Amino acid sequence: MRRQNIILNKKALELDISPNSYKLLTILVLYSDSKGRCYPSVRTIEEKYHLSHTTTIRCLKELEDNQVIMIFKRKKGTGKIDSNEYVISKEYLAPSIRKQEQLELFDYNWLDGEEDEKERI
Repeated sequence: MRRQNIILNKKALELDISPNSYKLLTILVLYSDSKGRCYPSVRTIEEKYHLSHTTTIRCLKELEDNQVIMIFKRKKGTGKIDSNEYVISKEYLAPSIRKQEQLELFDYNWLDGEEDEKERI
């Protein structure tokens, strides 16, 4: 099954969170499925995206405190803790670009979601 890309909506841009937390949110979106769930380990996030352990943990807490994500501890069959499951709140997700209607790039304001009065060049 092919993963469907999701994007953040305008409400996510208006969040009062640190730049590193926003970066982490976009990283989680990159790993997420069409329902906003993902499972990257903290170590993967730290190494692949050059964030310190302290920064990663602080940003995860900030996102969780602002109810942008929910964090669920996952355990292996042996009871040992595995990577977390992160679920991005649907109110911050926009529909897949592929599912949206075809929009004319020249006539559409992507930030406001409204058509511009300007004519195409």
